[in-house]
Amino acid sequence: MLEKRKFIRLNAYVDVAWAKTTVSHPSSAIQGDKSKNISEGGLCLNIGEAVNAGDVLDLMIKLPNQKTLRSKGRVQWVKESQVVTKRYDVGLEFLDISAQDREEMKAFVLRSQPPQK
Repeated sequence: MLEKRKFIRLNAYVDVAWAKTTVSHPSSAIQGDKSKNISEGGLCLNIGEAVNAGDVLDLMIKLPNQKTLRSKGRVQWVKESQVVTKRYDVGLEFLDISAQDREEMKAFVLRSQPPQK
């Protein structure tokens, strides 16, 4: 299968606070969940609330070094993932992450890669 990703993706469980943004509600209640993987271009988030492709989420991503990165993320895809309760894997593309936060994310991903064999 041909890999379409532009960025190196790291399997990492980092804390992500998020809120859904709509025209009528600038920001819904803040939720806290964990990423499944992350890259400088986006992340996969496992959440307990259904969202739709095209929805925009406000994101606060807390890296293990205690730095918090902020961005909006557009939902690219949603896949139901039944563990104990209904949850959803959500693929998000960063929309307006600052250049500084994007570089911090890139450095985190590259630093955390397992050594090449």
